Amino acid sequence: MPHRRLFAIVIARALAVAGGVAVVVWSAQSGQLAWRDLGLSDAAAKVAGEEPFKDELLAGLEPKMAAVESDPACSPSALHDVAVIRLRQAEIAMVGGKQAEIDPALRRLDAVARRSLQCSPMDPFLWLALYWVDVQLNGARAEAVAPLEMSYRLGPNEGWIALRRSRYGLAAFDEVSPATREAILNEERSLLDAGFAKEVGENLTGAGWPIHDLILARLADATAENRELLARRLRRDGYEMRVPGIVLDETRPWD
Repeated sequence: MPHRRLFAIVIARALAVAGGVAVVVWSAQSGQLAWRDLGLSDAAAKVAGEEPFKDELLAGLEPKMAAVESDPACSPSALHDVAVIRLRQAEIAMVGGKQAEIDPALRRLDAVARRSLQCSPMDPFLWLALYWVDVQLNGARAEAVAPLEMSYRLGPNEGWIALRRSRYGLAAFDEVSPATREAILNEERSLLDAGFAKEVGENLTGAGWPIHDLILARLADATAENRELLARRLRRDGYEMRVPGIVLDETRPWD
């Protein structure tokens, strides 16, 4: 990247002549672009897409993430990318049973999410991240559902967030507002319409079991093909639930 190095030299010389005011102006105008050069956006997109990441690859991003976190300027997009990666790090620590790493990873995620929301409070993923961290550290509590509700309010139809959020919404169904309950039920229908029959089935028989009748009723508007996929998956898993509008034939070995 010789052209970038040359550009930096030219800018530095110009700033030395122009004085401190020019430094402030240039920084404000180019800060957002500079963070894009760190490669965090690509990594965050892969994490959000559930692509596998080796621990050492995530560890290699640490200096770049630390630079974003320590920068006094507000860069919401860069902070968002860091939060996505911090979430994956916390999940890896938890799944791997790395007890010494779990609490620090959760607190790093909490800190960067709060910092980013101070800059840009309209990010539904970051509100979900705050709720997720609180649940991991303190357990599910009725008085702590405000970030979850904010996530639904700001991003009711964002697929990759829904895949992470749906089971937490279902688990907190009795504690949230009527409007959020509607969003939670609609999210299950949207997930099924998008082809996530496996995930909806797991929600029905897991966190959503106490309200599975409400969920099934809401699925009546989902596409018939996906409703049948859900019905067959439920039966294969040993659950005889009546999915609206679907009547299965007799049980066959491949169902």
